[in-house]
Parts: sequence; C-alpha cells; structure tokens
Amino acid sequence: LFRKIGVSMKFPIDQTCLFDMYESIFSHNPDACYILDLNGNVLLFNDAALQLTGLTKDEIHNVPFISLIEE
Repeated sequence: LFRKIGVSMKFPIDQTCLFDMYESIFSHNPDACYILDLNGNVLLFNDAALQLTGLTKDEIHNVPFISLIEE
C-alpha cells in the first residue's frame, strides 16, 4: 500500500498502520460517526454517536440508520 505525497514522493503504509489510523480518527472524533451495512443498518459507531442518540451499544447495533433521523 502506498500513499501519494506531492507529485512523485511515495512512502509505504502497511495495512495494520492504516487500520490504526482510521480507528483513531473514528474513535477520537468529537462528531458522531457511523459505519453502515449495504442495507443501511448501523454496524460500527463511536462514543459521540451514542451520546447523540442516547442509545446503548447493544441498542444501536444493527438499527436502521434512517430510524435515528428525526423529522
């Protein structure tokens, strides 16, 4: 895996490092973050998502995302 920097510079990023970076961004993001399956159900979420919805980890898992949106 290579990430392009500038026009011609490249440096290798192994998959473990890349996963750790994304996990850190997701976990430490002050905004609610969700990862949905192809049917729109919540698979992963961060603590800000729990605070926003008022749901527990067990309650939010596999909930249709559309049901979390107020009209």
